[in-house]
Amino acid sequence: LNHFNALRQFIGMTIFDETTDGMSSKVKLTRVYFNEEQKIPSSQGIYVDMEGFSGDYVRRRYLGERGNRYWSDGDYRLGYLNYRGPHQGSYVAHYYIDNNNPYTAWKAMRDLSTILNQNESNYPTTLTNRMNIRLWARHFATQVCLDNQESGFGSPHHSYGDELKLYVDPTDGQFD
Repeated sequence: LNHFNALRQFIGMTIFDETTDGMSSKVKLTRVYFNEEQKIPSSQGIYVDMEGFSGDYVRRRYLGERGNRYWSDGDYRLGYLNYRGPHQGSYVAHYYIDNNNPYTAWKAMRDLSTILNQNESNYPTTLTNRMNIRLWARHFATQVCLDNQESGFGSPHHSYGDELKLYVDPTDGQFD
């Protein structure tokens, strides 16, 4: 539950859900009670209940849960998608992972980071095979249009490896 700027968070996540073809976490506004006493977190008196990046999220968006989920929280693991060398183990300290393909999990992250850190002139031939370009473009465009001032991956103001959530669909090998 998030109570800081609950209405803005709710509206922003709802807009993201519309602009990214349902890829955003589902959100709802809620009030919280303990022992029949309402807890009022702010002047709004509401919280945002946000769906986690869990197996339920993946099953709702994809057919099954056969791919790998990667994320960074910005507190303990900072995932910048930067190249950390050829050794897959160099990526372990920067991302959390829940995998169904353990032999390819870190190789996929290393390969994406390698491509992202090449000369941009290579992107048309290499990047389109590794990421869902349309979805990523919509994500970044929505960040800018909403003028997102919260830290997070793709925020025009405070971009660092916070709240980065990626899923590799095993049917095409692309990062969403």
